[in-house]
Amino acid sequence: MSSDVIFIHKQPPLRNIGDELCSPRHYFDLRSARERLAVVGGGVFADFGERDLARRGLTAQDAVLWGVGRSLKRGSDSLERIATLPHLAWGLRDIDGVADPERFLPCVSCLHPMLDAGAGQDGTLLFVNAEPRVTPADGETALRALAAARGWQFLQNDCSDQAMRDALRGNRRVITNSFHGAYWSLLSGHDTFVTGYSSKFVSLFRAFGLDPQPIVRYEKPRKLGFCGRLRGRAGAGLLNGVVQAVDENRVVRLADSRAMLAAFRERNLAFAQALVAEGVLKAYSLRA
Repeated sequence: MSSDVIFIHKQPPLRNIGDELCSPRHYFDLRSARERLAVVGGGVFADFGERDLARRGLTAQDAVLWGVGRSLKRGSDSLERIATLPHLAWGLRDIDGVADPERFLPCVSCLHPMLDAGAGQDGTLLFVNAEPRVTPADGETALRALAAARGWQFLQNDCSDQAMRDALRGNRRVITNSFHGAYWSLLSGHDTFVTGYSSKFVSLFRAFGLDPQPIVRYEKPRKLGFCGRLRGRAGAGLLNGVVQAVDENRVVRLADSRAMLAAFRERNLAFAQALVAEGVLKAYSLRA
């Protein structure tokens, strides 16, 4: 809760800094004009928050979708282009998943001040998802060893906000299998290498106007063995993806990251303004 608004976002058992910082509650104080109002997002919600709303006795007519995303396991799959939704107001973070480009609403974490510091003069950050289904234990061990051998900083997305801020500010290059790792790195002007496992990485590149071809694909493990352990050498694909991305120099960067950052922030501010104009909110203000 924040004042009279319910914020619904992903809260996995294992901290995920991307899921945490993609909620508008960090960046806006919102005053509802309605008796009941929920804000769903950001992060991935395949059902557009329907199940989470129902748990709270709410429906889509009580809710706003703010930068919600979708993720298909096969990166080559195409998202269904959404033209209408029953929510009070909505914007999606996948530019290739909306019929009207005006419905594209980039993740609100673009408002985080850590992105203003820009990239470091040198150094490489290997930033990987801490979730075992994304970065298996065997892969993490191998990646830590690779980072040590090549003089890279190693960090996972269960880190603190300050650790993330320091890592972005202290490195010029970022290698990542994290959606938000790629998002923040590109917006803050880093040279970025991405290895990904779903459609959300392709959608991200298209939102930036980038060719998704440099993304190195790997398969996220799907099955667990005895005692909940991942079967086989599930991390080999991720390790190979990281090595391939760097050794084949699959670097991407934005021609003008400052302009893109300003444009993404403006879209979120315009969305908040539209909520006031449409009578969903009485008022809003940016948080310090």
